[in-house]
Amino acid sequence: MPEHMSEHVDVVKLLSTPSFLKSKKIEVIETAISWIFLNDRYVYKLKKPINLGFLDYTTLEKRKHFCEREIELNSRLSPQIYLGVDKVTKTGLNKNGEILDYVVKMVRLPKSQLMSNMLKDNNVKETDIVRIAIVLADFHRDAELNYKFGDIEIIKENWTENFDQTKQYIGTAIDSTSFYKISDYVNNFIEKNISLFADRIAEEKIRRCHGDMHSENIFIIEDNIFIFDCIEFNDRFSCGDVASEVAFLCMDLDFHDREDLSELFAEKYIKFSQDNKLRELLLFYKIYRAYVRGKIACFSNDFDKARMYFDLCLKYIQK
Repeated sequence: MPEHMSEHVDVVKLLSTPSFLKSKKIEVIETAISWIFLNDRYVYKLKKPINLGFLDYTTLEKRKHFCEREIELNSRLSPQIYLGVDKVTKTGLNKNGEILDYVVKMVRLPKSQLMSNMLKDNNVKETDIVRIAIVLADFHRDAELNYKFGDIEIIKENWTENFDQTKQYIGTAIDSTSFYKISDYVNNFIEKNISLFADRIAEEKIRRCHGDMHSENIFIIEDNIFIFDCIEFNDRFSCGDVASEVAFLCMDLDFHDREDLSELFAEKYIKFSQDNKLRELLLFYKIYRAYVRGKIACFSNDFDKARMYFDLCLKYIQK
């Protein structure tokens, strides 16, 4: 265990203690970049002191900054559930004493209303999809412009990184023929559509988006849509064409075998946003999003899931 990680263990132990968070029981969830602590009413997210290249949480100051950034960016879509940043000291949250770390504090919402769980239970309605399309179209309309990340060289860089990072998994998660079929398709599409990518910049479609728009980051509670857990740690992952963001949720719905909801979402988003050129890029960005999810599954050694995402890429190419 790295030295900075071992020093963090005491903070994890504190937050795992029910009395520390004034609760009878604490549920702890570990992700690749965070620990999440849930009591009866609230969720507390502690960032791991790690540097993954695209993400750097190694100092207390950086973790504080990105906690504050997480609140700021997520408050654009779900201000009701993002409550603020709490200081962790030995005697409690926001108490006097040495600051050991910082946590993002959120309202706890029922797991049964998480969209990914609702999809499994066949509880997502068409009216829910329409509401999400309205929320996202309004969000993108007001989101900060960021022309840089629509540049063709950035788009190429993102794909080059994907292929470089997955080449080692040829024969494990993807066969050689499929790998080169996908890469050839992508490279050909980019070269043939350089003017289209330029048009997207001119039409102000490059925005600071959510960055991680899939069903595990959406709560549907009655008539309310709460989209949470946006990417705060790397602008290259959160800024880009709004078409890529729409494609992410479309791809996720396809992955859950709900092509009907995927098509409905795209149709309604285009209607509400009046972004008629989005269709021309939807398949390209669906492939991008599926490939990234496959790559992430490879990093977690979940090769069965990786194959499912890479197979979805191939399915898109054959359309």
